[in-house]
Amino acid sequence: MGYEIDLSGVSGREELHARLRAALPLPDWYGNNLDALRDVLTESGGGWDIRFRNAGRASESAADYIAVLRRMCADAAAETPGLTIAWEDDENDMLLDHAKRLRADTARHYNCAQSVLVPFAQAAGIDEETAFRVAANFGGGMKRASVCGAVTGGLMALGLLGIDDGPTVAEYHRRLRQAHDGMLDCKDLLRVNQEQGGDRAAHCDGMVYECLELVEELARRAGKL
Repeated sequence: MGYEIDLSGVSGREELHARLRAALPLPDWYGNNLDALRDVLTESGGGWDIRFRNAGRASESAADYIAVLRRMCADAAAETPGLTIAWEDDENDMLLDHAKRLRADTARHYNCAQSVLVPFAQAAGIDEETAFRVAANFGGGMKRASVCGAVTGGLMALGLLGIDDGPTVAEYHRRLRQAHDGMLDCKDLLRVNQEQGGDRAAHCDGMVYECLELVEELARRAGKL
């Protein structure tokens, strides 16, 4: 059975649960809290296909609560056979578009690590300013031309989303190494780009988008988005 829940304009906890009640066959005992929702999903949600839409269009005051909802839904889906929960945002709210807006921001510089990490902040349950500060010293290869900031920003995003198992992290590294002749250090990547006549800004943008899309793929596969 399919259910769609539009989160556009949701201003807080009470309104969110009102929309859940309107969309889902919740029992009379449902208590308008996420613990009760988890109980319903894990006990009765087998065979349900739930689609949340436009989470990015909810009110800023509801963002933290929706981030907790996302994590709870991912956990419930992981332990409940037949329960599918997906988050579908409008094009303007997609993670890649978010990163592109950050890279184009002329009022505030977002380094490569920040540009990968910040778009995942809401899903990871932190605010964007915290993500910005956490990644501040990882641009330019940790400010010493070491591992590319986009790569480390992606690792931060995976960790905050609760993805730290060896095979997934190894896959992340392996796929990036395969795409760049085994190189992940900023100095090496920039050197090769220069030798090939590439534009530095375009190269860095490309690394940001590549790492972000890989994180998104791995996170969706793990049920974290």
